[in-house]
Amino acid sequence: MITTLIDLLLAPVYFYQGKFVRDHIVMLPEPEGERKGIIGSGKQISLLVVGDSSAAGVGTSSQEEALLGNILTNLDDIFEISYCLLAKTGARTRHVITRLKRQPEKSYELAVTALGVNDVTAGLSQKEWISDQRELYGVLREKFRVEHILVSGLPPVSEFPALPQPLRWFLGRSARTFNTALEHLCEEEGCHYIPPDDVNADVSMMASDGFHPGPGVYKAWGREIARTIRLVRDQSAQG
Repeated sequence: MITTLIDLLLAPVYFYQGKFVRDHIVMLPEPEGERKGIIGSGKQISLLVVGDSSAAGVGTSSQEEALLGNILTNLDDIFEISYCLLAKTGARTRHVITRLKRQPEKSYELAVTALGVNDVTAGLSQKEWISDQRELYGVLREKFRVEHILVSGLPPVSEFPALPQPLRWFLGRSARTFNTALEHLCEEEGCHYIPPDDVNADVSMMASDGFHPGPGVYKAWGREIARTIRLVRDQSAQG
């Protein structure tokens, strides 16, 4: 009740601070590099990575330094990986669903998602976002026959240097509630939730815009996803 009243009183501040950030934030480009291919040697796996600018690797100079590159680097010693990256700056979950529906059908054993920050900043309700996430998992399973979905939790938005207070506090609180709901959804849907705490990366390692991950964050994130993929594969082999 008190929080709702505070939000109502501060709504104009949130609005103008959000507009200021959008108008003045440094727009970093998506890095160059291969987004589709085959790498490594060993048992064959197929991997689809979908998401927003963080999935695209904004904040790095190449895909090798980005999320995709770090996942592959931590897997290509034991797997031959057929991979595809579908990610775009500014994408929300609904945008990714639309894009996936336009893609040709293809089978992937694993999918990694990195979405949510743009949904939060766009003011989407938690209910709407969870509904979109649920639909996304359905598309991945039904159209792309994905067996294992790894879902990245939202980053600590409350610590983003690019966001002024109280907007940072407001969006950070929303991101935390989204993560709580996302973790519950993953339990219901049988997905593998990757908590932001497990990435274990310092905010000081963020990109120069104060909004995107830097190479150090991507390195920790990619390593954690790769660790989960290895675990999932081991469990599948045993089961």
